[in-house]
Amino acid sequence: MLMRLENIEKTYRNQKHPVIQNVNLIVEKGKTTGILGKSGSGKSTIGQIMAGILKPSEGTVFFQDQALSYPFPKEVRQKIQILFQHPEISFNPRMSLLESMKEPYRFRKTLFSMEILLEELEKFGIYEEHLKRDPSSLSGGELQRLALARIMLMQPEFLVLDEPTSMLDVISQAQVILLLEKLQRERNLGYLFISHDYELCRHFCHRIYYLKDGRLKEGGEECNDE
Repeated sequence: MLMRLENIEKTYRNQKHPVIQNVNLIVEKGKTTGILGKSGSGKSTIGQIMAGILKPSEGTVFFQDQALSYPFPKEVRQKIQILFQHPEISFNPRMSLLESMKEPYRFRKTLFSMEILLEELEKFGIYEEHLKRDPSSLSGGELQRLALARIMLMQPEFLVLDEPTSMLDVISQAQVILLLEKLQRERNLGYLFISHDYELCRHFCHRIYYLKDGRLKEGGEECNDE
């Protein structure tokens, strides 16, 4: 088992009741687990807990059968990454895109090579001219593919995909999904795919959960009630 949640609960400070409760979920290597649910149902809360951004109020998060403490250890943070709905938040607007792409090398303490970087980026349809531009000048699809490429430079094993295609046009959506499927096959990655799109989940996910009233239910067609 790659990632596992056991009896996870999260209550925010300004709320009396938990936004999620008694959440149990598994993600296997090379597989995609989907979470369906309406806006505000708590899907992103689960994703951010699994990515180490939020600490649960109750319960335990396991990575490769190791119970994790918060904040996650550095070696675990490298292996667990998150791709956001809005790709622009993945980049510091005060930094050039090239400098942003150098950050994974600094984190992993490996030597930066422009030649190797460009060779890697080409797999994502990103080229040197893109790196010379500001993040705001790239299209949503270009920026999301660049964000995904940056994540992959960290050499992760598990990705939280928080509605990564919902802000993109149809062509860009297809490009990102195809890239994710290819990367999963090549690198045996595990994904948590958060979405409100049942048809997309049915195509992309090996297992689907539905989040309603703060609780997860595993299922198929019966989850499609939106």
